Amino acid sequence: MANSVSCMILSAVSLLAVALPAAADDAPAGRGKPLAEAQCADCHSTRALDNSYLPELYFAGGRELKADDKGNLVRVSNITPDPETGIGTWSDADIKKATTEGITPTGGHLAPLMPFAFFHGHLPADDLDAIVAYLRTVPPIKHKVERTEYQLKNFP
Repeated sequence: MANSVSCMILSAVSLLAVALPAAADDAPAGRGKPLAEAQCADCHSTRALDNSYLPELYFAGGRELKADDKGNLVRVSNITPDPETGIGTWSDADIKKATTEGITPTGGHLAPLMPFAFFHGHLPADDLDAIVAYLRTVPPIKHKVERTEYQLKNFP
């Protein structure tokens, strides 16, 4: 539970801290870089034993986070633009819908661990556009993450 709660708290706090000042680069991808690094990297990147990000898995998912006290684990997905294992075939609208509504392009639901409800109410549209623009510039990393099998009724 600590992993999931800390991920959501970090996301909420860093969103507010990063969203307030304007980014140095006004281009959407430049503005999106610090936002994505603050909002997405912590959960969607794998870390080394020293807690640093593994560059070869930056935004490529694979982390297992404890979702609740019942032992449900969530495998965090690859959000690099790799077309086979990441979000490379998703449209901008697909990425935005997943980020703010928790719905994938196939109609699947993201785990409640993903703070989409918070993003829905607190992430300005231009910040979301900037994050999507930045994610398009991230190098695609082929890293297949096994899909988490869970049912929403199993979550509190």
